Amino acid sequence: MIPTWEYDVFLSYSGDDTSRNFIDHLVKALNKKGILVASCGGGGIPVSSKSDVGAIGGSRFGIVVFSNNYASSLSCLDELLNMVESHTTILPVFYDVDPSTVRKQSHSFKEAFDHHMLVFHRDLDKVQTWRKALSEVAGISGFHLVDKSETQCIQQIVEVSGEVRTIAICGVPGIGKTTIARSLCHKVSGEFQGTCFLSDVSQASRKYGLQKLQGQIISEICKEDTSNLYDAHGSIMVLKDKLRRKRVLLILDGIDDLEQLEMLAGSQDWFGPGSRIIITATDEDLFRNYEVDDIYWPATLEEDEALQLLSLKAFNQPHPPEHYVELSKQIVSLTNGIPAAICAMGTFLFGRSSIEWESTVRRPHENVKW
Repeated sequence: MIPTWEYDVFLSYSGDDTSRNFIDHLVKALNKKGILVASCGGGGIPVSSKSDVGAIGGSRFGIVVFSNNYASSLSCLDELLNMVESHTTILPVFYDVDPSTVRKQSHSFKEAFDHHMLVFHRDLDKVQTWRKALSEVAGISGFHLVDKSETQCIQQIVEVSGEVRTIAICGVPGIGKTTIARSLCHKVSGEFQGTCFLSDVSQASRKYGLQKLQGQIISEICKEDTSNLYDAHGSIMVLKDKLRRKRVLLILDGIDDLEQLEMLAGSQDWFGPGSRIIITATDEDLFRNYEVDDIYWPATLEEDEALQLLSLKAFNQPHPPEHYVELSKQIVSLTNGIPAAICAMGTFLFGRSSIEWESTVRRPHENVKW
């Protein structure tokens, strides 16, 4: 089920000792990036303490600003516990306090818990759950203001909170680009508010037009009618307006023209914080004029992997029969380790005699296309 986030970030902090300027600047920086912030402490969109559980569950992740008086606040401890119990992704910030102090509940945290032990002497299990939550979250790699300026820390938090990334998967036809993209989509789609996988964009754009594909993106991600889209260029504003507040996963498979990229995923500011755009293409030159964060090149199969794949397709077993081993190696060498070519060869040779295998080795492209 695709999660529906009401907020991007739930911000937990103690207003008693946390620098008001730090919280104000952090919230402003997050909002500037289009990141919606909620908190009970007055930073961001105010949420009442009675509804903070819903706000936490409705937030994509939490930012916890640990300070010397954090553990003295029962509402802060409850917020933290709710985040841990709801498996919220948490980014800890240590403001003028050492992570080990939070993890071990020493110094000001010890004083706070000495007090809690007295007040909650009939419910020590509750105190223990707070302790456990503090220790768990303090063990997460976060941001320590002792090591850097407030401005630098805020900048890094914003980058982690709202980073939109574009990844290209490049390689020759048949290397497995689409398979990798589909596998990624299957594994991580649940982490996004909306997902769209556009297959064979090159062919689809020529057959149906880019406007049709723009409509498909909006329809699949936003579940909205797209009959009001008139032309591809005019649809760009609609596309941006629909997607800029959503954390989306968009996969463009089989791109072969820069215009396709510009019309379907023009730039990263089209998309909401935390979005991921994955592009598959055979031509690396496409990305000379289109910014991507990473380019991944799938590797060809090693001989033993290629032999195993061929054998599975041709013999329904992981290794070829003894009298087919050399022929199998010759077939594999013809494919250059490209998975699609190996699968095509194996499928064609299934159930065929060794004489037919030898004929295929001599004239592979007469019988098999890949």
